[in-house]
Amino acid sequence: MTGLPYYRVWRLTSTDGTALNISPIGNLRTNSGAVLKVAALAGHGLVCLPTYFVGDALQTGRLVTVLDDYTAPPLALRALYPHNRHLSAKVRAFVDFSPHALDENRHGTAGAEPPASNPRRPLLTEGR
Repeated sequence: MTGLPYYRVWRLTSTDGTALNISPIGNLRTNSGAVLKVAALAGHGLVCLPTYFVGDALQTGRLVTVLDDYTAPPLALRALYPHNRHLSAKVRAFVDFSPHALDENRHGTAGAEPPASNPRRPLLTEGR
């Protein structure tokens, strides 16, 4: 199962620097992480999703990680706003706070213990 276009090929790197490129095949293609998560929970294959998206399912054992010796490139978050206008306090607060909030809550639930695997890596997961 695959999601965003840049995940049509999963470009992974092992802990020793070896590259592994996987081109997933299958009948399900979507740009919705929620759909991918539901499909994985139903046992329909592997997904590559960030830990903050599947952290709850990892903690409860409904999903498990595979290829734990590999990491995917980091995900980017971009905030777009007109540079020639004064930013409202709400927008400035959101832009300043978002990276920290996502980093702290990357496991799916605030204050939860991280899964045993690398918490900064998008995960290849499968349902149990």
